[in-house]
Amino acid sequence: ALFVMAACSPASDGSAKSMEMLTQYPNAGICSSRSDWIDEFGNELPFPVEEPLISSSPCYVSPEKALTLFIERGNWIEPNTIFWRLKAIRESDAFTRGSKNYVDAFALALIPLVYGACYIPEPLARVRMHGKQLSRSFREDPKVWNELVKPMENLMDTTFADKFPPSLCN
Repeated sequence: ALFVMAACSPASDGSAKSMEMLTQYPNAGICSSRSDWIDEFGNELPFPVEEPLISSSPCYVSPEKALTLFIERGNWIEPNTIFWRLKAIRESDAFTRGSKNYVDAFALALIPLVYGACYIPEPLARVRMHGKQLSRSFREDPKVWNELVKPMENLMDTTFADKFPPSLCN
């Protein structure tokens, strides 16, 4: 297999669109899109940030542009929408054990900085938001969050310091 899909509820043509973008841009390590947000009962929730996130049309984001976007806008990648290029995963060593429980977030930061990324500015997946999500506990307790990201920050400062300049990590 050339691609691996994130665990998500894809739209009917979401997989095809993402794979088409990755085929069109063979250097891209991932393809990201938008998500619809719903509550535990299936009711639509407003998207939490101003649109467009980075582009109003599908595009390839070079590693240099990815760095600029991370610095200027923060994270613009929605993990549940990701299609991963296996070659990028294997070559980058992004799924290193050193990042511990936050391995996917570390990979989602590293791979666009090495290979670039495709972006589709339409919802191709759905996120169900509810009070029992594990990620909610991280947002509500800074100590838990800090322990979670500490191994990832260590990798950014050491092994992968050439990909994560201080302007990105501060």
